[in-house]
Amino acid sequence: QQLSTIAANLQKHKNLLKEQKLEIEKLEELLEPLDSKVQQLTLLQAQHNKLQEYKVVDQELHILISAEAKQQDKFEQCKETYEDIEQQWLGNQASLIASKLVEGEPCPVCGSKEHSTSHIDIGEIFVDEGELRMAKAALNKEESTLLTFRAKKETAEAQIQKVLAQLKEHEVEAELVEQVETNLLDLQREVQQLRLKKELLFSLKQPYKESIAKVENLEQSNLEMEAFYREQS
Repeated sequence: QQLSTIAANLQKHKNLLKEQKLEIEKLEELLEPLDSKVQQLTLLQAQHNKLQEYKVVDQELHILISAEAKQQDKFEQCKETYEDIEQQWLGNQASLIASKLVEGEPCPVCGSKEHSTSHIDIGEIFVDEGELRMAKAALNKEESTLLTFRAKKETAEAQIQKVLAQLKEHEVEAELVEQVETNLLDLQREVQQLRLKKELLFSLKQPYKESIAKVENLEQSNLEMEAFYREQS
């Protein structure tokens, strides 16, 4: 009776050991591509990072191109305003000089002794030097802003060329940003599932070792019991 109990218990643990071994072997087979998947993930992550950098710089460049164009228009308008004011001021100066000319005496500007105008024309807009300086300062400000935008745009253009060269090194094209993002998410999920299976495999190995030891002990006990009964018979 005792011998049959040991034998039944031994068979039970052998069956359990077989199930554990099959589960471990199945997991090990599933985990074979993990290392290569991790390498792919590292490469894809690097590609994704560069594409995101390109995306940011490209957006910044488009903003700067638009800002430069708007500032160019503002500068041109301000320049036109300044030139109008400057012409008015120069006209005022000429009229003032003309108003002080004496017939028969040479003009201090052209030297002529014949003078056709000796006063400021009726309806002429008078512009003082302070107004001219303010217009010039406004023009300088708009020009400075324009040059700043232009410099930033050129920096962004240089940066985007640098990133494009790096994308080429990573063997990926800028147009594939959405595809790479999708592939990255899919691969991240796949690697995460494999890592969870790896953790499960690790958790199964210790019970498997214990089962091996248990079966070995039961086999030894079974052999000893069989030997005992043989001696008794």
